[in-house]
Amino acid sequence: MRLIFKVLLNSIIIGVFSILFVNLTVPRAEDVFRMKFSPYIIFKDSQNNLLATYGSIKYPDTKFEDIPTPIINSLIVLEDKRFWHHCGIDFLGIIRAAYKNFTSNKIVEGGSSITQQLAKNIIFNIEGFDKRKSYLRKVREAILAIKLEFTFTKKEIISLYLSRVYFGSNTYGIKAAAWKFFGKQNLNDLTIFESAYLISLLKAPSRYSFNNESVKDRINFVLSKMLEYNYISIEEYELAILNKPMLLHNNLNNDSMFYFTDWVLHSQIPSWISDMNYNLEIITTIDSQLQEAAFKSTQEVFKQTSHKWKMGNLALLATDYNGNVKCMIGGVKYHNGGFNRATQALRQTGSLFKFFVYLEAIRNNIDENTLIEDSSPNINGWSPSNYYHIEQGILPMQIGLIKSINGITVRLAQQVGINKIIELAHLLGLEQNIPNDLSISLGSANARLIEMVRAFSVVPNQGELSNINGIIKVKNSDTGQILVDYSEHQHEKKSAIQILEANRIGTILRKVVLEGTARSLKTLPYPVAGKTGSSQKYSDFWFVGFTPKLIIGTWCGNDDYNQKMMLNKGPNPSLLIWKKFAEAIQHSQIEIDNFNQNFIV
Repeated sequence: MRLIFKVLLNSIIIGVFSILFVNLTVPRAEDVFRMKFSPYIIFKDSQNNLLATYGSIKYPDTKFEDIPTPIINSLIVLEDKRFWHHCGIDFLGIIRAAYKNFTSNKIVEGGSSITQQLAKNIIFNIEGFDKRKSYLRKVREAILAIKLEFTFTKKEIISLYLSRVYFGSNTYGIKAAAWKFFGKQNLNDLTIFESAYLISLLKAPSRYSFNNESVKDRINFVLSKMLEYNYISIEEYELAILNKPMLLHNNLNNDSMFYFTDWVLHSQIPSWISDMNYNLEIITTIDSQLQEAAFKSTQEVFKQTSHKWKMGNLALLATDYNGNVKCMIGGVKYHNGGFNRATQALRQTGSLFKFFVYLEAIRNNIDENTLIEDSSPNINGWSPSNYYHIEQGILPMQIGLIKSINGITVRLAQQVGINKIIELAHLLGLEQNIPNDLSISLGSANARLIEMVRAFSVVPNQGELSNINGIIKVKNSDTGQILVDYSEHQHEKKSAIQILEANRIGTILRKVVLEGTARSLKTLPYPVAGKTGSSQKYSDFWFVGFTPKLIIGTWCGNDDYNQKMMLNKGPNPSLLIWKKFAEAIQHSQIEIDNFNQNFIV
């Protein structure tokens, strides 16, 4: 008997000292306020709608009094039914969970209380603590949970937990989640169903937030438990089931937006703002409806034509006349790497470069009807073919651009001077070195889609060149302080060519649509102008043009064009994308009348 007593006593002493030792490695209860989150960035469109978020979104702590009852009741019935009565550890819950897990021969239920989950969040968020799953970590969580119960009231623990818990999509805290998923800044605006939805995410945020069927079952479970515990009436239950909301984050049903937000983040935000480590809200120039239309257009055409053309990728960029980006598609699938073919890819311009040749000819007072021989020239052994053009002898200069005739283009480039053409291309925004070679008149030079869209903007802008931009305002998300306001400088342009020159080249580009290589666009319900382009062996297909209010550029090809060549299997796929997207654009009669007045055919 004495031996049993000694063993029991020694076990108690060892246990007490072990707990005291482990306690030395446990954070303090006050460390709940040390939990740090990296700065986040919220992107919104020009109408203040959510586009995307970067970093971990965490709003200031929410007081218990400001948390609606349905949220608290949803949390209690789902996570910790005896929360108001235990000391931080629900021993009955642990025993029940252990029994269920044992009889099911697998883990089907956890026994952690809300206080223990808060303790776990603290340990996971503070550097230097062992986060590996182990019995020792569970002991630490239990000790810290008891500390929290002695330091804070039950209401404060609920508040601290709901202000810090992870809801998925890099979102922490109930207030940030209400905004991220439902666009609601005030928690009192949440419905019972929305409250149940948010709490339902807590068990497995990454899985539930993007699995409608799984989360629907879990929401129904929460609502039924709230009904069972008399937290809601049968009428409220039925109403909650019927009035399901539209999830805000599900409206962003594709990841194409991240091509744009990545570009803004790395190319548009001043470095001094990034260095300040503020939580930022960026109001962008994007039109969400146009972005969605661009995504659907590119996806539809790619699905229909990629197998015919052996086409691997594509890009689309649209700006207004002031250079504000309205939509951007940088590739077929963002998650394949995020490389932006609208802003980063240097591609051979092909026939699209002829725009600079004919514009420089106009600047040198060469009349559009000047007759030029259309046959293939022979220049020191170089004789570029005319592809599909049947040679006729001599034709008006403008026909060379309308029909994309190589013979006329090369002779015109010789007459104007290749140096002048290169200078013009650089003046209008092409950044790469362009070889002093006559072959560049047919598009051997490389350029980015964003550069070509900017270059073409000089035409509808009556000779003025716009900067391409994506930001309207940048604000400190916590204080509301405006850090940068570009709204007053959105219309800054520089004069590049004369108004008459812009109108003359614009009229020819309009004829490209009416009678030339882009005739398929004639069926659009408003006038357009632009130029097609294809590079050697069909490695790249382009179309850059403008409507009465937008400048739009499209590109199709393969990322590794040295190894994979596209096939010529029908209409220019870039033209197909351009047309499909343009069909979704609405124009006013005033915009159409101004267009017709400037570019008379």
